[in-house]
Amino acid sequence: VYKRQTWSRKDYERHFFDGTETTAQWLFILTALNFSFWADKEEPAWEVQYKGETVSGYWALACALKEAQERGVPLTDASFLATIDRNKLKSILGGVGPIPLLDERVHVLQEVGQTLQDLYLGKFTYIIEDAKGSAVKLANTVATQFSTLKDVAQYNGRDVVFLKRAQILAADLWGAFRGESFGEFRDIDHLTIFADYRLPQVLRAMGALVYSDNLSEKIANLEEFDISSPEEIEIRAATIQAVEAIKSAAAARGVHCTALALDWWLWNLSQKTAYRPEPHHRVRTIFY
Repeated sequence: VYKRQTWSRKDYERHFFDGTETTAQWLFILTALNFSFWADKEEPAWEVQYKGETVSGYWALACALKEAQERGVPLTDASFLATIDRNKLKSILGGVGPIPLLDERVHVLQEVGQTLQDLYLGKFTYIIEDAKGSAVKLANTVATQFSTLKDVAQYNGRDVVFLKRAQILAADLWGAFRGESFGEFRDIDHLTIFADYRLPQVLRAMGALVYSDNLSEKIANLEEFDISSPEEIEIRAATIQAVEAIKSAAAARGVHCTALALDWWLWNLSQKTAYRPEPHHRVRTIFY
């Protein structure tokens, strides 16, 4: 059912899309800032008004960036990003409530802008072209060249490669361009699920993930985990493994789907209260 899913109508409405390289550049900026939207204890969530609708989290980011682009803010200009400061970004994002990790988001955009200028003449599409139709190569290149997207943890002396945002960038290009032009990838099915804090919450509600009593208690008490702590890495790794098991179980019944399709399905479920009976694990990080 989800084998060839692309962006929905609502996705198009909330994202900037003109069908050119500007869209690809804009999606890179969106992906670079796509992390850590949950609110601290006793604080309101960051929210944005968009066409009479109150949106939060990822949708708040997408809508704020779309409106900024349409107002003429040079979001896709690498030189603008390289020199962006806190006040400029706060004005661009707007909304009400504290924006989590605002200073870190400024640093992310500065790195994106500077690296694009230094290595790619300011154009993200050169990275896409260099990938030669490989979503995997695109994700690896982005993670290699941009330190703020190198989502790799250390566990018992071994690298654990997640690349959540680098992979979702390839997926969003594929979805936005419907598998053509800047979104044409022959190996889109080689991407893993994009391990964040919402997906394990949904998988846990479904019974696909089961936590120990100690871990469950920590999450219920809204304790924050350190980035790359054993618990945090295990939750994310188990999320990927659970989805691979779901793929295998579906294939055994004649239903073939990609991790990407399952990710979009699970993430959409995560926006529904019914799939949030327990809190998600809490880690303040730029990686998801």
